[in-house]
Amino acid sequence: MGVFFIKFLGDFRLLRFILKHLVLRNELVRKWTYTSFWRKSKGYSIIRARVKANEIFFILLLFDF
Repeated sequence: MGVFFIKFLGDFRLLRFILKHLVLRNELVRKWTYTSFWRKSKGYSIIRARVKANEIFFILLLFDF
């Protein structure tokens, strides 16, 4: 029972962690998309902003544990 509870708690923490970072990643995507889009609409693309946000997302994912 105790082991199951600890496992459930761990899964909940993992789920909360994933949700937190997904929200954060979406904020980063939105921020970079708009700032880079308005700054130089020709030079920067939305895809580039998304890639950058994804890179930071994975870095956060690695260092959060």
